[in-house]
Amino acid sequence: AIGADPNGAAPGAAASLMDQAAAMGLLPAQLAGSKKQREIYVGNLCQGALTAQGIRDLFGSLAEALPGWSEARGPAVLNVQLAGQGMFAFVEMRDDTLASTMMKFHGLEVAGRPMKIGRPAGYVEPVTGAAPAMDVPSQVLRELGISGVSSTYSASHGALSQQIKKQRELYVGNLEQGVVTGNMVRELFEATLRRAAGEGSADDANPFVSTAEIQDPGNFAFVEFRDDATATAALTLLNGIDLCGRSLRVGRPQGYDTSETAAAGGTGGGMLALEDGAPRSFSEAYQSVEEPEMLGF
Repeated sequence: AIGADPNGAAPGAAASLMDQAAAMGLLPAQLAGSKKQREIYVGNLCQGALTAQGIRDLFGSLAEALPGWSEARGPAVLNVQLAGQGMFAFVEMRDDTLASTMMKFHGLEVAGRPMKIGRPAGYVEPVTGAAPAMDVPSQVLRELGISGVSSTYSASHGALSQQIKKQRELYVGNLEQGVVTGNMVRELFEATLRRAAGEGSADDANPFVSTAEIQDPGNFAFVEFRDDATATAALTLLNGIDLCGRSLRVGRPQGYDTSETAAAGGTGGGMLALEDGAPRSFSEAYQSVEEPEMLGF
């Protein structure tokens, strides 16, 4: 909206915050009580395991476990924004003190995965320091299996975006240089995945393959798929397949995070359903790839 504040304040309040920050020589995000001070990043979520409401309820229950907690000042969580196909979220707490306190729950296991809790991209610590965290009872920490040491983790939007892309991307090597084009690679992968899934004709509105780009000097390519589960299936199906008389070497690109494998067809995202049976497990497919160049080393 026109005149809206990036920190979440109404237009009039936004102007006041800007003026206040300018007068103090600070960025708006550094002001106590601003949205960036109240917001936390929550990552390493199991894809599909948590909804926005589920995350709201989780952090609300953590707040209720704090000594002297009262709802008189309103709910603990103001807003939850899921992103990255449900693999991370931004949670706006009621105030900056609660946001600082939630850092102590870094590493809490949810759906078999330890959550990464930290400051979001764009966070700038106030000159006077971040709001002090509340004490978390040792009994609560023991029951949750965490240390209670405040997290120093910080998220970067650019890094997050790049990491999510890496999860749905494959390296394709041993191409016939000067002969194989990106379109040939795309058509091969698309047709193979469609046959395996029992889908005859191509669906231009929802293709399995998003992009296929040949890289200099022309003997390898990077192929991006519509999701990480499809990338995992493609790795199983197409590693070693023939193209122009050469066996393709298909593997994960440099930067692929093996800690995200559950989101690529395990408990969260779901594997691409194949007509002739389920694909091999991720570990089998990954171990079948031995060429260092394919892994980016």
